[in-house]
Amino acid sequence: MQNEYRDTHAARDPKQPKTVLIVHPNKSLAETLFSFFRALPISAARATTEEEAAYLFGLLRPDLVIAGMPGEWLRLIETFRTAQPSPEIIVLVDSDDLAEKARGMGFENVVLSDESPESLADTVQLFLGNGSTTTPAPTDVTVLVVDQEGDVVDIVARYLIGSGYKVLTAQSGKTALEILERDASISIVLIELVMPAMGGMETLRELRSRNKDVGVILMSAFADREIVRQAFKLGAFDFLLKPIEMNQLESSIEACLARMTTRKESWWKWFTASG
Repeated sequence: MQNEYRDTHAARDPKQPKTVLIVHPNKSLAETLFSFFRALPISAARATTEEEAAYLFGLLRPDLVIAGMPGEWLRLIETFRTAQPSPEIIVLVDSDDLAEKARGMGFENVVLSDESPESLADTVQLFLGNGSTTTPAPTDVTVLVVDQEGDVVDIVARYLIGSGYKVLTAQSGKTALEILERDASISIVLIELVMPAMGGMETLRELRSRNKDVGVILMSAFADREIVRQAFKLGAFDFLLKPIEMNQLESSIEACLARMTTRKESWWKWFTASG
């Protein structure tokens, strides 16, 4: 089957609409994803069995495959990846063990099924692109930097101000929440995970309970996989390890702003509501 795909797949015409193949044994989920893509200027098909998936893959030569990953489908999904030209592949899994196995096989876009719909929507956005949307210029963006260590706050604030951002600072989660209540212009909150009284996770939970529409980037010198996973489930955009590389920080802020812009688009609202 692998050689057959290599022989029959010519280079894709960039002018043609993108094609998505949804492969998942859960018929309800497959139908939801199919309906979403059909509402866009994209060709879409779905399969709920291995036989259907193999046939449609060879027929359509999809640009993107969104695939569920029951253990017995691993060989099939691996075949998709080795086809030429190779599609982008988003793997949906229902356990941490399968997620690790998928990443160990080299799949970069792995989404746990119990994560928020935004996790899958974020990954789909990489495929769709931002279209005609534009992110705000740094001069129109206010970043709140929260860390108990004054030196860290000063270094980060100076760098961001030098890049054109407006910056506010706080040294506790409680103070950060008070500032957010007073200032609706804040777009991004960069917050230390571990702080006395109210750390980054507690602050993130409180932000979400108040429905604050801000992007949250957590930072810490320590990374616990379960804590990071919980942070993403609560809606954190990114997690940065200290010492922070400033170029990485700025890239994360830019990506977060792009996501916030995308979340205002109709396709995002439909997708996350359906998820």
